[in-house]
Amino acid sequence: MLTGVMLKKYGYFSIAITPKHLAVLIALSLIYPILCYINRNINMSIRNYGDHGAASIFLFFAIGTIGSVVFIQISKLISKLPIGDILSSVGQHTISILALHVGLLTAIDSIFSMQEQQKNISYWIFSAIKIIATLIIAYNFSKMIDKYKARAKNKSQPNQTVKP
Repeated sequence: MLTGVMLKKYGYFSIAITPKHLAVLIALSLIYPILCYINRNINMSIRNYGDHGAASIFLFFAIGTIGSVVFIQISKLISKLPIGDILSSVGQHTISILALHVGLLTAIDSIFSMQEQQKNISYWIFSAIKIIATLIIAYNFSKMIDKYKARAKNKSQPNQTVKP
């Protein structure tokens, strides 16, 4: 958290991505996989932060910080692309998608049963279609719930008309 506060203080997370920020992003993008390779075998559930003793802790924090900065900046760059609006809209409905995806995948599997042993190209195409269909259904369901909540909220608030 201290690193994030310091980065914010120096304006690293400002709205505009300058050429200096881009150069730092490219450098960090190259450093990140190297550090991940050097400090392998991280397992936080048993407090194993790598294979290099005390140095692993510093590498672990560096990997976490650099990874966070890189992915935040990449997300900011993606948000400026046309697909950024789509991803932003889907992101606003993530909880509904999370809640519905298992049931929807199970329902689609039961309707269109396909043998999992057949791991050929048609299986992978079907799997991709299944995932996309699940996302579309859950996303639209979530938007429908949002519209219903907005309508219910408007009905519960009495009209504030001023009588002369």
